[in-house]
Amino acid sequence: MFAGKFTNAIDAKGRCIVPAKFRHDLGSSCMLVKDFGDSLFLYPREYWERYATEHIESRPDEDPDAMDMKFLFYQNTCECEIDKQGRINMPKDFIEHAGITREMVNIGSMNRIQIWSKERFEEKTAEIAPRGRELFNNMHKYVPKP
Repeated sequence: MFAGKFTNAIDAKGRCIVPAKFRHDLGSSCMLVKDFGDSLFLYPREYWERYATEHIESRPDEDPDAMDMKFLFYQNTCECEIDKQGRINMPKDFIEHAGITREMVNIGSMNRIQIWSKERFEEKTAEIAPRGRELFNNMHKYVPKP
């Protein structure tokens, strides 16, 4: 399980250190994914393969929406190897998608790691933190009723 918040930096070659606390659960190979918003997700390869099989590949190729989703899903995903220094190398278009210029924030989110530019992270936090109690209280709608 991934939890916690860590700040680090990316170098000119697109390399960044994966927080030590996260490395063990990621393994040596992981999947970097552009989300549909302002950040990136980093998944353990095994989890990502299971997710892709169950939620993407299980959809019929005859369905145009399923094919469009597969088109978007796979082009916005890349495999990353964690090197001996605990770093991954991010492709330039992924870095640009997340708006990362130097500093970045890694947030453990149960089965994945969210990667934000420090600036976007601070903006998002300022936007939603005042609604924290409200958001927490609204989560009951997802709990099954007995």
